[in-house]
Amino acid sequence: MSIKAVIFDIGGVCYLGRMKSAFKELSKELNSKDVINIYHQNEEKLLKGELEIKDFCMLVSKKVKMNHNDIHKTIIKVWKNYFIPNKELLIIIHKLSKKYKIACLSNATKFDTELDKITGFDKIFNPYINSCDYGLVKSNKEFLLLVLKKLNLKASECVIIDDYELNVKVSESLGFKAIHFKNNIQLEENLISLGLKFS
Repeated sequence: MSIKAVIFDIGGVCYLGRMKSAFKELSKELNSKDVINIYHQNEEKLLKGELEIKDFCMLVSKKVKMNHNDIHKTIIKVWKNYFIPNKELLIIIHKLSKKYKIACLSNATKFDTELDKITGFDKIFNPYINSCDYGLVKSNKEFLLLVLKKLNLKASECVIIDDYELNVKVSESLGFKAIHFKNNIQLEENLISLGLKFS
């Protein structure tokens, strides 16, 4: 069956930069390591949209000498500095978009989707699906089935790209063609080996 859609993860694929480095900088900006612990304690709730970012910032404000609005602004500033759009990949996406549907399926918090609005990633993908908007994460197969419903395609008609190996395996178990993203050159080679045409 021919491929009709390419589905991208965003963090670690469309953005260069890692959470560990961003949190190290955020700890410096807030002069506190508590933000890392508070984030990890609430990560799943943030990813599922069960904890609003204002409420998260208020939790952090109890540990640092800063109000929740300033904490929010600081987080977005750090995100902008540390999560840089993968420009080479954007060129590949543009080429692919001439022949295939281009979708996003991402485990993302509202901080991440706010950054997407700044960088324009929210306009590149259709559908643009984030965990925080649906209360589901990629470890739940229902989340992967959701993108198929939105695309009106079968799993075998889609290639899914993710930097997290477990997500790749879950995708493959549902019949998706899946690529474990490591770098742009490897991705291009893998796409070509799957028969995708772009130039």
